[in-house]
Amino acid sequence: MTTMNHVTKKTMNRSSKNMTLTSRRNSIIYALNGIKLLPGEPNIKLHIIATAVVVIAGFLKHLNGNQWIAIVAAIALVWICETINTAIEKLCDFACNMERSDAIKAVKDISAGAVLMASATSVVIAVIVFFFQ
Repeated sequence: MTTMNHVTKKTMNRSSKNMTLTSRRNSIIYALNGIKLLPGEPNIKLHIIATAVVVIAGFLKHLNGNQWIAIVAAIALVWICETINTAIEKLCDFACNMERSDAIKAVKDISAGAVLMASATSVVIAVIVFFFQ
């Protein structure tokens, strides 16, 4: 049996089992532990401040339901991209033992670029919601 077939069968067997309550609880705990790591990241303070400002502005502006959906989706987009970017950066740092690598730099730059695109998109959404109602 090839390694790939072995891995695929192993994965299929694992996914076909019913998850126990304990394994589901553990999955949630692991995910929450990952979220707890975010505050140590350099850009997180900026995201927290931006999120707070936009949410407060939304309440002051009395946004309607559709506007809130757009704002929450925009905020979530940035936070999700930042979380994935952080995971990619940590994995890259681990994989290259913190040594310089052009390939790793390219991966990290692309990942950071995704966060920048998400942030720019969120700014456009906020401008539309707050100024072009």
